[in-house]
Amino acid sequence: MRLLRAARWVALTAGAVVIGPVLSQNPPPIPPHLQGVPPPLVPRPPTSDLVGVVTIEPDTLRQGGDYRSFVIDARRANAQICRDACLREPQCVAFTYVRPDGRARAARCWLKSSAPLATPDTCCVSGVRNNR
Repeated sequence: MRLLRAARWVALTAGAVVIGPVLSQNPPPIPPHLQGVPPPLVPRPPTSDLVGVVTIEPDTLRQGGDYRSFVIDARRANAQICRDACLREPQCVAFTYVRPDGRARAARCWLKSSAPLATPDTCCVSGVRNNR
């Protein structure tokens, strides 16, 4: 029987304990042709907001399905303003909040009548209503 503990393996056999080699915790070296290249964008996992009413998708763009948009004042710009607007409007199924200086000079909220395909993108925070 083997147990993995603190980067060592221990074999237990008929009362004898054998301690094996220490496993390396160092990541593999970066190949020269990839040095300085940023890692691929991996979106953070969605989180449920407002006790499961809305799923928030950080670093996600949902393009299309818009029925209206509005600019959000830079002093109070955040994705919760967009989320709250979506929750107030019965036709809203999803939203995308575009951060200021992302792909727009001012923050903008796009309310959607459908939930288009999600694409990883640091410009935006999207959300989908779960009760639709």
